[in-house]
This record gives sequence, C-alpha cells and structure tokens, in this order.
Amino acid sequence: MTTYSLSLSFLEAVPLQALGDDRRDVTILADIEGYRASLSETGASNAGVGYDLIPVSIDGSGVFHPKVTLLSSHQDELRALVGSGNLTMGGWGFNTEVAEYLNPESDPDAFTDLADFLLCLGDASGQGRVQLDPSALPPLQQFADLCLSASDGKSGGPTRVLHSVNRALAPQIVELAKNLGGARTLTVLSPYFGGPKAVLDLARDLHCQKVNVFVPPKVPFWFDFDGAKSAGLHAQPVISDLFSGDRLLHAKAFDIECTRGRLTISGSANATINGLGLGSVEVVVARVSDGPPWLGWADSGYPKGLVGEGGQEPGHTTSPCLIARLDGSGVIGHVLDVVNPAGLWNASLYAPGRFETIGPVELTADGRFNIERRKVDAAVSSLQLVLARENETVRGWLVMTEIIAAVRERGAVAEAMARAAGGAENPRDNDIIAGFFTKHPEAFLGGEEPTTSVGTSAKPGGQEETSRLVPAGELALGDALKPENDRSAGGAGQSAFQKLIARFRQRITDAGPRQGQGHGHENDAADGGDDGREESVWSNAEILAGAIRSFMRKIDESPDGQTKRENILSVLDFILYGADNVEEPEQFLKTHLPAWRNLAKRAGPPRSGLDVLDRCYVVATVAPGIRSPEKSSETHKALEIWFRGGLTRQHRNLLEKPPTGYRESQICPDVNSWEWTLGVTGLLAAETSWQRNRNLIAALNGNGPMPDLSRVATRVEIDTFEKIRNRRKQRETVSLRRDWKHCPACNMKLAAVEIGRLRKGGIASCQGLRCSAIIVDVEPEDFQ
Repeated sequence: MTTYSLSLSFLEAVPLQALGDDRRDVTILADIEGYRASLSETGASNAGVGYDLIPVSIDGSGVFHPKVTLLSSHQDELRALVGSGNLTMGGWGFNTEVAEYLNPESDPDAFTDLADFLLCLGDASGQGRVQLDPSALPPLQQFADLCLSASDGKSGGPTRVLHSVNRALAPQIVELAKNLGGARTLTVLSPYFGGPKAVLDLARDLHCQKVNVFVPPKVPFWFDFDGAKSAGLHAQPVISDLFSGDRLLHAKAFDIECTRGRLTISGSANATINGLGLGSVEVVVARVSDGPPWLGWADSGYPKGLVGEGGQEPGHTTSPCLIARLDGSGVIGHVLDVVNPAGLWNASLYAPGRFETIGPVELTADGRFNIERRKVDAAVSSLQLVLARENETVRGWLVMTEIIAAVRERGAVAEAMARAAGGAENPRDNDIIAGFFTKHPEAFLGGEEPTTSVGTSAKPGGQEETSRLVPAGELALGDALKPENDRSAGGAGQSAFQKLIARFRQRITDAGPRQGQGHGHENDAADGGDDGREESVWSNAEILAGAIRSFMRKIDESPDGQTKRENILSVLDFILYGADNVEEPEQFLKTHLPAWRNLAKRAGPPRSGLDVLDRCYVVATVAPGIRSPEKSSETHKALEIWFRGGLTRQHRNLLEKPPTGYRESQICPDVNSWEWTLGVTGLLAAETSWQRNRNLIAALNGNGPMPDLSRVATRVEIDTFEKIRNRRKQRETVSLRRDWKHCPACNMKLAAVEIGRLRKGGIASCQGLRCSAIIVDVEPEDFQ
C-alpha cells in the first residue's frame, strides 16, 4: 500500500481489520511527511510489528504521492486499487475521492504497468530523485513479479496505469489522447491547482480549445478562473451530481473527450505543476471508453469571490525524523533532515506508558548509526526509537524485521504472539493464540534443553531459588527477550515464527501478571471501568482450556524424559498465564491445576538431582491442604509417590522453603511463610501408610517397636505379626506387594475386598486354599 498522508490508527482499525486474521504480508510505503505525522499517534499498536512501514522521500519540492493498494490472496490471485484517497479516515470516509478497481482478467496491461512502476521505483531509489534508505528497501521485485504473473503475458484491456517515477504524467496523457485521434474537450477535477499554469499547459499540449473545471460545493482551493482568462485560457465551470454534497473534494480526475472515444485519467495527481510534471511521484489510471460523459458534467455559473476551505497542498518539508530497523544483529538506523548529526546522542525506546533508556549512540556525519542487539530488548510490541542531544530530539518507528517475517509466515496469530511476548496482549490476542495452540500443540511444546541442579546459582530477588529447567531460567523481567537468552537462538532451520513462539514461551515463564491483575484480580469493568467496547476485557476461558487439553494430550503421547518434564512445566506456565487473563482466575486454577498434577505424575524422573518441576509439583500438592491438618497424611503420601519413596533430607529441604516468586505465589496464593512452615511441619510429622508399613517390616526384623495397626489390619493379621516378631511364626508369611491384584506368594488373584484394603491401608491377606500370606505395601508402585 502506498500513501502520502498516513494515519496508523485508522490503518489498523479499518483496512487491516477488513482484511481479517488471514492477512500475512502488509507493507506500507508512505511519504516522509505521512511517516512524520504518524509518530504523533497514540492509537497505533502494530507499527513495525504487524506491518512494515517504509518512508519515501522525493528530492526537490515534490512528494511521494501515489495511492496504490495491491491485494494478493493465498492462491496468488491479485487485485489492485488505484485512487486519490490516502490511508486516513478522510481518504477512506470523510472526503470525496475516486478509485479504480483493477482485475488482471479484464485489465492485464494495467498490471504490467504496475510492475513497471514498482521496478522503476526500485531503480530510482538512491540513484534518482527517489530516496529510500538502503536498510529499509521494500521487496519491490517480489511485488512486481506478482503483477507480471497476474497479467500472465496477456495484453489489452481498456485501462493503463501511468506513473511519474521517471517521466512526467502530462506528456503520457497527451500521447494517449493522440492515439484516440486527439483531444476535443478537457474537464478537470482537482482539489489543488497552485495557479492555472498546470491546466493551461496541459490544454495547450493537448491542443484542446474547450476546457472545463469542476466547481464543487466544498474544496480546499478554487481554480483561478480570472488568472486563467488573463493567460488566454477561457475555462468553463461545471458541476456533477456524482461529486456534489458536503464532503470535502479530494478526488482527482481529467476527463478528455477525444475524436475516437473518451480518455478518463483518475488517481493521485492534482492539476498542479508537481502533479503533472516531474515533481511528485504519482500513479493514475487511464481508462478508454466510448459514449457520452459518464461523470455527468453540466455547465455551471461563473463563480466570483469564492473562498476555498484552505489546507496544506502536498509539499516537502525538512522536520527531523529517523528510520530504524531491528534485526538479528541489532538496530540499523538513519536520521533525516538533521544538520550536523555526527556525535553522541542519547537513545531510548518509547511507547505509551513505557520509556526505557538505552544509552549513548554514536552517529556518523551522514546520520547513520548502529545499536548492538545486547543493548536493546528484542522488543515485540510497537515502539519508537528516540534520539536526543541538548535541545534536539529525533524519533521514528522501530521496525522489527524478525517479527514482521513471522507475521508473513502466520499472519494474525503471529501479530498476537508478538504482542503477548512483549506483555502488550489483549483478550482477543490470547484467544487467537490459544485457538492456534489447540490445533497445533506441538508448536508450543519445545525440545530438550539442559537443566541445572538445586543450588547451583543464585536468583534475582523475588524469584524462585530452586533448580531449573531452561523454561524457568534465572532471568530478570524482560531479559527473556534478549538474544543471549532466546531459547531458539542458534536453532538451525528455525523459522521466524518458531523463534517468536520461543519468546512467547519465555515471556510467560519469566513475567508476572498483567498490571492490576493476576490471581484474585477484580474486574474493573463491573465497577464502571468499561471503555464502551463490545469486546470482553477478559480472555475466553474455554478457548484457553482447549489449548491446555491439547498440550496434555500431546505430552501424554510423548516418551518419558527431560523433554517431557520441560513441556509439563511450560503447560503450568500457560495455565498461570491463562489465570491472569480470565474473569474467574480461582476457578480456572481450581479446574486445571489438579489436571496438571495428574499429568506431572507421568513425567518420569529428572535427569539428575531435583529441578523446578519437582519444586512446582511440591507447591501444587501441598498448597490445597496447607490449612487442613487432616489432609497431612494424604499429602505426605502424594509426595512419596512423586519422589518414588520416602522423603530424604534433600526432599525435605525442597519442601520446607516457603513459596517465592510469581509462579509459586500463583500456585499457592495468600499463604505466608509462617503458615507454610507450620503446615509443612505437620505434614512431615504425619505418618503415611508406607512409613508405617516400613516400620512394621523393621519391627518384624527385630529393629524397632511395632506400629499401631489397629485401623488397617485385622485381629488375625496383628496376631500373626506378633508371632513373627516373637519368632513363633515364619517371617516368610509376610510378602511385599508386587501388584495390586495378585498375591506375591502364590500368584493367585486377591479378593476384591482385599484389593481395596491393600490400596487404602497397604495391608491385605491372601485367602487362597493353601496360602495364608499377608501382603504389605511399603513404597510407591513406580519405585518398585
């Protein structure tokens, strides 16, 4: 899309929304004036992230003035729109504008001409009068190839596209009129004239004696009929119902009646010296037709003393701005229209609500500069780069080429992922992301990464001090997006979108809740805080749940090992992220944390030592019963199942530490250190069935007293244990559980009642005809 004036908030709210979530590759070429004006907008959220924004400057007094839109489908179907309207609300709604809709089936020559415009623009860049920064060259060849492919070698059609990159429009219009036998009548429709000379020269070159000029109800500037008359041109004022009304005229058209048909020129060119000459870069459509005037001209009275609405005729100014692009190596930039830019400037990043200092940056004599990647967070939301020294300030959009590449791969889901990775997501973004992960859970679930053992390094303040898997890296808030901590860095063959997912995954691991939200947050909209939009301020809990279920199914299908443990931890982070963004976070956690615990039980052991997954499972298991002493034994048993045996000193150290950091505080909210210590003390004192039964076996072997078995063993079983302890019965009468359904002594199936007793209390008897074994369960099944 090309434009002179530019409103990014309008672009994002109307054209891009109209294109829908399937849009992938959006590039905006805007005149430097439109680019400068866009820097004052606060409503733009995707500049340099969801679409590429490239300023174009024209030498001299001219401007980059075309209004061309190329739309290519995923099936490579191409359509074009060439008109007079800028990418602003006025250009698409408030003004009176004209536009030509071009289809390669009926207008093949027009698409060949559009390809020529793009190629000429690229050729003129940096060599002719068109100034495009080398670091920000758009893929003009790619767009031109699309146009040539669409025309498919065909020729003909009633339309041609004319441009003034390297040749003025006026002589091109004259040539087309000559091909139709010469001009008879010229009718001009334009909001700007800059005096009558441009119309006078065009009429002379066309050898046209009859000239009409449209006089609209509302126009920036009226044509100078008196001045034209003094110069020898008797122009007739005309009106047209098509262009009547209260809207400000911004349309441009030249309707030329010829000997053998009618030539209508419409597009971006005003009836000015710059518009028709070689001052500005313009693009217009020339359409040949037969029959009477289809624009409905009618003679009007000669206007006297009329004053236009005024306004700013397009022209080149020199207010400073900068171009900056962030890629894998860092920021490459160039300041424009600054006198003597060489020297040190102070750099910072700016967005509404955010101002982050980068530090000093050295500029060359021609205004170019580089900023090392390590000095800039790999920002993934719309930002401006600001350079300042003394009383001078220069700013420009920071275009993030890697993010734009991801958007070109996946479209709206990449835009949403980029905002979320930068902490600037909205509810719809989360719904889009979760919907994508529901269909593609493997995209979120990562590969195997190294782990560190407990206590190997210290954490920044306020974060967990436990061991870690890579997703739980020891990073400060925001560090996750730096390249040295990018989980995808160095990954051979990774696409831009895969790298973006890695950043999103890192962000939800390291970052805390949204401002003013998190576990237990309040819905401000219910108290009158709604901004009036119909969209919910909360994400859809069911869509998020769909992604979580998909993750769990995919993990269940994967083999045990380190990768599985990491993915389980990442699912926990996604659950906590979801809780920050739904209306009822407590219910969300109550639903998904138990399912996550069940999933974690199937994780398999860590590679070595203890890691963050161990710690998170401990907190998630202990938290529900921390204030319920009657659950202590059950919780203790669950921990023995997790650790596959009795708790060692290392396990107890991991357990005794109160919850710290964002992740643990979400799992176990509103529990202070004293409550945690008290609850854990009671938990460790509570005997599990395995502890009791291990004490039983020790007693039978003569190592300690008999435990109390009155609640779990029958009188016969207790008497048998006493006889064995007193060596009046053989020790082999007691067998350790091998499975839940068979006697380990005779391999006969146990009665259903005994199976239930074995599971509940860890003691059961075989009732076989020739077997009197007592079965004792002393440790978790997976540990045996």
